[in-house]
Amino acid sequence: MEKRHIAVWIGLVLNLVFLGIISYIPAALEPYRDELDYQMQQLIEVLPYVKILMTGGIIFIPLGFIFIVGYLYDYNRVIYRSLKTVPKLAQLPFEVLLKFNKQRQINMVMLYGAIGVVLLVMGMDIGGIMVAMSIVLLINARRIQYYPMLAIVGDNLLFTPGQYAVCYEAPLSAFTVMTNSRSVLKLHIKTGELNRVFRIAKSDLAEDENNTLDKILARLERSTLIQ
Repeated sequence: MEKRHIAVWIGLVLNLVFLGIISYIPAALEPYRDELDYQMQQLIEVLPYVKILMTGGIIFIPLGFIFIVGYLYDYNRVIYRSLKTVPKLAQLPFEVLLKFNKQRQINMVMLYGAIGVVLLVMGMDIGGIMVAMSIVLLINARRIQYYPMLAIVGDNLLFTPGQYAVCYEAPLSAFTVMTNSRSVLKLHIKTGELNRVFRIAKSDLAEDENNTLDKILARLERSTLIQ
């Protein structure tokens, strides 16, 4: 079995642990019901319903969100498994390098976190989802800053195809520019094992004062013409 991303296992294990606790407590306390105070008796009555509705609770939806994020990591890893991965903090002779816009992610973290806390204070379970999203975004912002979003080393393009992915390397000749609009860049990559279009939101790219993206696109277009 291929190695799963750690977030998949964390989300799955936490969900199973809480499900186990919810299933165990009523059965364990039932013989002592008459000796329990009113609050504990009410807990025994409520937990079976919590078990049924666990996918809608303040705890379990965030945990499910963590699982989904882990799945996205795995999905990208499987899709691009035929390509060479680029390690974090790789010291490479970059011809041009365009990094991830960390500040935008931090702004989203602050926004989701603030809204989530307010909603929780108001008693709305969806606030738990917002807080979980802010935590995941914060962790991912720290992780992804060590990867190039787009870069050129020799005759190869280094690219990170999504926020929940690592960086990969493929020949410039394998890429074709499909869309280059004000807000989005779409690239088509075709190798012997892979034929896929991926999308990069330009808002996810760091500020480009040196026209780095234009230089990268020029190399891609020139490489395509040479084929």
